[in-house]
This record gives sequence, structure tokens and C-alpha cells, in this order.
Amino acid sequence: MMSSSKVIKSVHDQLENYALRPRLVVEPEFPADHRIIKQAEEEAKKIVAKAQEEANRILQESQKKIWTIEQESYEKSYKRAQQDVWQEVKERTEMTYEAARQVLVQAEEIRQQIYQETESEIIDLVVKIAEKIVCKQLDLVPETIVDIVRLACEQQREAKNFMIYVHPDQVDMLRMRRKELVTRLNAPSRVQIIGDGNLKQGECRVETEQGHVDATLGAMLEQLGLAIKGSIL
Repeated sequence: MMSSSKVIKSVHDQLENYALRPRLVVEPEFPADHRIIKQAEEEAKKIVAKAQEEANRILQESQKKIWTIEQESYEKSYKRAQQDVWQEVKERTEMTYEAARQVLVQAEEIRQQIYQETESEIIDLVVKIAEKIVCKQLDLVPETIVDIVRLACEQQREAKNFMIYVHPDQVDMLRMRRKELVTRLNAPSRVQIIGDGNLKQGECRVETEQGHVDATLGAMLEQLGLAIKGSIL
């Protein structure tokens, strides 16, 4: 083992033989590193801005899609609701119409039933009333027979030979009005007025080569009854 004195001496000798040289110190290039950092920051900002822009675009598109979906859903819901309402209105209208139709059918059935039950009574009543009115008219205005005969003759106005039967008491009156009767016919006609005791005053019967017309009170009232019956059925 080397003694301490020898160690000291060895170190001393080494120090004397060591040449001192200046040490080159390389300073870090801070400006260059700063540019790199700045570029990195700017690039990062661009990336962040682009990402933010893309995020905004995606958000806007999403909002548009959401609005479109909501609008379509609303329109579909509205149309569906509108269709449901119209369908309900249609069904209720049809039900109301059918109910009204049933009421009308029932009313018509009731009307027919009432008429069938009272038809003959109504007609008889009307005919009796008419008979009284006609008889009273004939009593008050005997000349009414002229109008009755004229109407009967007009039903055979193309005929040329007329035989008019009336109550004997009304023959003279009609003969006095013969010219008036003839002028109402279409062709020159031969008119005979004959009394018939089987006829009542106000009644007449007209016979021609074309046929005959029954203008008796019974026949006229029968026609009246048929007309009434036809009007109420």
C-alpha cells in the first residue's frame, strides 16, 4: 500500500505536467428553438381552429338534420292528425246521414200507414164537402150548367154531331146559349139539347160519334176522389 506522502507527490507531479487549455462552451441556440416552438404553436392553433371549424360545421349540419327530421316528423304527425280528424268527421257525417235517412224512412212508413188507414175516410169527406159546394153553387148560379156542358163538349171538340142531355128544367137555358157552345168547337157542328129526367140539375151527358162524356155529379165526384187519392199517395 502506497503511503500518503507518495500519493500526494504523485498527484502533484501530474498537476505540473497537465496543460491548461480554454474550454469551448457552446451556448444553446435559443432563437432557433424559439422559431420552432412558435411554428408549433401556430400549427397547433391552425389545427385547433380547423378542428373548431369542422366541429361548428358538423354541429350546424346536425342541427339542420335535427330540424329537418323534426319538421318531417311534425308534418307527418300533422298530416296523420289531419287525416284522423277528417276520417272521424267523415264517419260521424255518415252516421248522422244514415240516422237521418232512417228517420225519413220511418216517417214515410208512418205516413203511408196513416194514409192507408184514413185514405177512404179522407176521400169520402172531401168528396162530400165538394158535393155540397157544387150543389150550393148550382142552386145559387143555375147558369153553371152552361160551363159544365161547355167543358164536356170541349173534350170531344173534333166531333161534328153532339147530343147533349141535361135536366129538363135546364133545356131552355142551354138552347138559348147554343150559339155560345157551338163557337167553342173546332168544326161546324150539329148540336141537339135533350132533356133527361134521370139527370139532376147541374148534370149532363154528351154523346158524339167519337164517344161520350159523363158529366154527372157522381162521375165528377168520382174523378175528384181519384185525383185526391193520387195526390196523397
